[in-house]
Amino acid sequence: MKTPTTGAILSAPDYRDGIASASVLGAAAAQSLPSTFESDLTKFPVLDQNKIPACVGHAFALLMQIYWYKKTGQIVRFSPRFLDILSSEDWIPLDGGRVPRTVAKIAAKYGCCTVDMLPNNTDGLSLAAYRSKSAITDAMRNQAAQFKVGGYVRVENERVSDYRYAIQT
Repeated sequence: MKTPTTGAILSAPDYRDGIASASVLGAAAAQSLPSTFESDLTKFPVLDQNKIPACVGHAFALLMQIYWYKKTGQIVRFSPRFLDILSSEDWIPLDGGRVPRTVAKIAAKYGCCTVDMLPNNTDGLSLAAYRSKSAITDAMRNQAAQFKVGGYVRVENERVSDYRYAIQT
């Protein structure tokens, strides 16, 4: 069993990781992205999560926003709370983190609803209320189904340019 933690919990290795990452990022070595694609992520504050340990849901909601913007030209405000609630696993305590691969699976299998449907209220809710499965309605699931991602791949390198290239591919 993995040791629970607040924050991202390392995804278990999967034999497909290296194959998928190489196929997506193989061309990246031959290309260099313009400097405008680079960002110093240390300059950004924590993603609107306050004291709620939902950094993985927040990060994936932002990645999905980038993906949908590139796909449609529209900015969709996804609910990190939706991803956080559905990525709960029995072995993770209430105040524990989330497994990025599980959140990615949720994004591919169910999609994500918008904050208009499920507000990301990190100020006014207790952690138990924020993560309550009863907050998810059929209407939210139906809306989320419109925003499924086509798939996901674990990016082996931790360079910002690799993440950006993988999202745009």
